[in-house]
Amino acid sequence: MRTLLFLMFFGYFLGLISFQTLDAQCLQGNCKAGKGVMVVDNGDRYEGEFKRGLRHGSGKYISSSGDVYVGNWAKDLYEGEGTLTQMNGTVYEGYFHKGLFEGKGRLKLPSGDVYEGEFANDKPAGNGTFVRVNGSKYSGLWVDGALMGKAKYETPTEKYEGEMVNNKRQGFGKVTYANGDIYEGNWENGKKNGVGVYKKADGTVYTGYFKHDKEQGHGKLTLASGEVQEGEFSMGRFIGTSLASAGGEVSNERGLNANARISDRTIDDESNLMELANPMEELSEIVVVKTLKPKAFVETEE
Repeated sequence: MRTLLFLMFFGYFLGLISFQTLDAQCLQGNCKAGKGVMVVDNGDRYEGEFKRGLRHGSGKYISSSGDVYVGNWAKDLYEGEGTLTQMNGTVYEGYFHKGLFEGKGRLKLPSGDVYEGEFANDKPAGNGTFVRVNGSKYSGLWVDGALMGKAKYETPTEKYEGEMVNNKRQGFGKVTYANGDIYEGNWENGKKNGVGVYKKADGTVYTGYFKHDKEQGHGKLTLASGEVQEGEFSMGRFIGTSLASAGGEVSNERGLNANARISDRTIDDESNLMELANPMEELSEIVVVKTLKPKAFVETEE
């Protein structure tokens, strides 16, 4: 699973330290130390405060493409509270540091999806919640753009609460599916692995070992009818030892009918098998193209 990435493509931007300079002209006011209006030969426009010839204080920056930043500046960079609105529909409202999203903020993507919480270096970092237009909601601790540690999410097909690493279920967690099934136990790399309990809505319960989302190893299966099978399982099927009824009678049978494959899914169970199989996949679809980046102005002589 890819982590949540924020890809920054900066127009006219040649590096993280050195900014391309653009010829500019002060139309009115004091563009050295005070308030003024400055325009650039490419059509960009800045209205606001200056200090030592740099944008410093409160100001509004409009790019020739229509992107707009309104807020605070420090030494020609976004600094403090501000709002960045792009023509593609991306809107960030919150705090900046040295031109980057830093601190508390709200990011709305062109799709309508919204992340609200803490940022660092242009990525979600700290506590935050990501809500998609389809109703899916992801909350928890974010590190470098990905959910890490205790987290929870809810999609149209399932709810999860537990541990996560890099947007994948990892460690102990509980999933409640839309059809009423519940799994509680260990996860590895986004799949059921290790010891866990799977309870179907019809009362069937499996307790034992899992591997790659299937019953694998020693386990105990109790059917809704009261029959109990305990022994070895492979790829979700019982392959070993004893079958007992609710009355306690035991026989040595191998194999089990398909209805006892507790974690199998059918179209009747879930309407969206792809989302069920990997509900975190939708987080990897988020890409922010940050087109508006402050560029150093060089004022021309009139």
